[in-house]
Amino acid sequence: MISQALALERTGRIKEAVEVELDFIKEFSGTEAARRLLLRSAINLIRLGNLEMADSLLSLDSLAPFYYWRGKIKTIKGNNPDSQYTILKERFPFSYYSIYRLKSYPKTDTTNLSDWISSLTHHKSGDTSIFVRVKKYYDLGLTNLVDRTIANYRTDDPVLMYRIIIFSRNLGLDWHSINLARRLIRRGIKEG
Repeated sequence: MISQALALERTGRIKEAVEVELDFIKEFSGTEAARRLLLRSAINLIRLGNLEMADSLLSLDSLAPFYYWRGKIKTIKGNNPDSQYTILKERFPFSYYSIYRLKSYPKTDTTNLSDWISSLTHHKSGDTSIFVRVKKYYDLGLTNLVDRTIANYRTDDPVLMYRIIIFSRNLGLDWHSINLARRLIRRGIKEG
């Protein structure tokens, strides 16, 4: 069905492609393929000028592209898209749609990194303790512990992940900063 829809799109038969896409979405509801096709059919509906139906399809999911395209629909209708774009930028600050489409770059604290790391010794947050541990291991020349600590680190906070990337780079741990950056990019892609 997906191949059929894509073939119809390529030949310019967008309306027929949308019908096939919607059939697939109904039949395979809840699957990742249906989720992706939901977005594709909504974009095709926008191309056809059926903004109401496109908006109703986009309201069924909450990934970054869905907020972006709902904002586009508001713009086409002459309405202010800020409500959709604000949600997009807040929930998905590192997504393609936030950074490249809306030109919204994540704001990070510009505090001097060494001052900020020094201040962490007074905090009890386990999430930021990695900075203190890694710095201590690094200063003692315990490179194996530095490697293991950074390689095993996990966080759900993209801003903290960004700080760890900068921290690793500043210590000359390029391999770790590149791998952490790849993790952050994959997360941004996954979130939309």
